[in-house]
Amino acid sequence: MPMPKQQIHPSVEDLTAFSVGQLSPHQKLVLWIVRNYPESAAAGSHEAQFHAHIDPDGYVRAKNLWLQHAKTQDQNVTILRNAAKFFLLSDRDAAEGLLKRAQIVDPNNADVAQELGHLYRLGLIRRGSKKERQKLAEKSMEQFEIALEQDATANNYYLLAKLSTVAFEAGAIEKAKQICQSSAENE
Repeated sequence: MPMPKQQIHPSVEDLTAFSVGQLSPHQKLVLWIVRNYPESAAAGSHEAQFHAHIDPDGYVRAKNLWLQHAKTQDQNVTILRNAAKFFLLSDRDAAEGLLKRAQIVDPNNADVAQELGHLYRLGLIRRGSKKERQKLAEKSMEQFEIALEQDATANNYYLLAKLSTVAFEAGAIEKAKQICQSSAENE
């Protein structure tokens, strides 16, 4: 999305909003992008994320911006997805809530379903009870299946690999086996 010419240069409000404290140039740039262009690919990128434990000041500032955007633009799927990406590693509950809201707004969005599946799959990394892991795997499997149904034209090799893994974790061994066979036949 091209930036509107009138907003390329920071406003006085932008400069004062981020001049308080000792922010690094990276923090200032990321916060400016999130504040002014929350729909941009840059705002949703890994480079625009702050980890709560590594950079708590940047995290809190960006978190407040994302929560404000999600509140004022709660029908904008791109903003909800970008906000969820920001929260993915530091606050999975917030990320899940944002992605579920995006899925309500656009229930046919394969990217949202895939991102929800990925979120639940990340939960499998944590050591939990077998029952908790199985429940997460089932949720992940459901979302990956939705993503496949909604976007059958995409290159689904990696998605099928993830789906077979979570199917196995969910205890759906036959389904995992079928997915692997189907994936091998389609190569």
